[in-house]
Amino acid sequence: MDLYKLTAFELHRLLANKEISVRDVVESFKERVLSTDEELGSFLLFNWEEALHKAQELDAEIAGGKEVDTLTGIPVGYKDNICTKGLKTTCASKM
Repeated sequence: MDLYKLTAFELHRLLANKEISVRDVVESFKERVLSTDEELGSFLLFNWEEALHKAQELDAEIAGGKEVDTLTGIPVGYKDNICTKGLKTTCASKM
């Protein structure tokens, strides 16, 4: 299943029903971005290590009975003009 093609609502439903894992979602999006970004140039920075680490934490919490909130496990891309702690912000310029 190409999880990257699903809506946030559809991903939420699958995660809540434990039909997929957060790691499955992250891996699907990672594969899609890596296969298309050379042509599209959509991303300046990937933080896959952190995304996979967080996915592992969330999967453990879900397995332990934590309720899956609406956006739990849903990947998000941020514009490079939003400052994020520990990540380089460039606004795609040489500033």
